[in-house]
Amino acid sequence: MKRFSVVLLVLSLVLGVFGTGEADQITFLDDYEVTGDINDVIHLGDQTITEFIRDPNQGTTYTANFDLIGIPLSGLDFTLHLDHYQASYDAGYYDYVYINGQLLGTLNNSPEHWYPQDFTYSNDLLVLTNNVLTIQAGKVGTNYDDFEFTNLYLEYEADAVPEPASMLLLGGGLLGLASLRKRFAR
Repeated sequence: MKRFSVVLLVLSLVLGVFGTGEADQITFLDDYEVTGDINDVIHLGDQTITEFIRDPNQGTTYTANFDLIGIPLSGLDFTLHLDHYQASYDAGYYDYVYINGQLLGTLNNSPEHWYPQDFTYSNDLLVLTNNVLTIQAGKVGTNYDDFEFTNLYLEYEADAVPEPASMLLLGGGLLGLASLRKRFAR
């Protein structure tokens, strides 16, 4: 019985104290293909494109400020996802994606409606509050690229917040320690 108590005590403490990371997601725009809501589509550029879902354009730069839900785990990567479409995908435009001023990359040419693209970067770029996501239309001469995007979200691994079961395990472990201490004090 004593050996079982010690094993249960150690297991409870380990599981209660050392949680694992969990994926957190921040959604900027829902998927237009699912919602059908025109507000889930952003059109950047300087033209009126009749084949676009959202016309007229919303300027040449999209900016979103955001705070993280949990503390990002250092040494791991986050993924920024979006689906996009360019009217003339072979015109040599490069549309830029930044987080906190760091260039993550450019949007690939998208010959079809909603072309998915992911950007992966180190969690170390993220801070707990006041992050800034920027997407800019590329420019050739005086003309900006026109493109649309939807289904924009960021996923990252964060420190797990203790859940009730973990707290019960930790509490059980602490009670076990207290009872062992009483036993040895006698």
